[in-house]
Amino acid sequence: MTETAEDLTRRHLVPVARLNLLGEPDLTHLSVYQRMLMSGEEWATGPALCGRSTTQGPLPDGTEVTCGKCLAYQSRYERMLAPGYRPEDDDPDVLRERLERAHAELTSMSGQIGDLRRELEAHAETRQLLSQWGPELRAAFPVLFKKLDILLTLRQSEEGL
Repeated sequence: MTETAEDLTRRHLVPVARLNLLGEPDLTHLSVYQRMLMSGEEWATGPALCGRSTTQGPLPDGTEVTCGKCLAYQSRYERMLAPGYRPEDDDPDVLRERLERAHAELTSMSGQIGDLRRELEAHAETRQLLSQWGPELRAAFPVLFKKLDILLTLRQSEEGL
């Protein structure tokens, strides 16, 4: 398989083995796997997500990760390593500000919807009369309705400005 330029710069999570030291828990960890341009363009893994030192290189695909701390960090790291990630997406202050802005917009829209609903209800009787008598009135007074259409069109274009 030929690697694309994007594949060569992409970083992703892989399972890695613990260091084989006395007293080191027998766990399989997660680590970031990336191409190291300074070391002859080889791929390498770093420390485990939980901070423990690990052996170099990924374990085979499908190896089960057993470190609970690494698994707890997994979703955040996957989000951070995804293309298009922006650091502010994890900033609580930025997220709080976005939430407040969205809430204010929603409140404003809810008010506008309520206003429109009340306006429609106020014109329900007029709509009913027009649907009942409108076709006959339009046929009886075509010039009047043509002028009314022109006035309504002009009013809508002025409101759009």
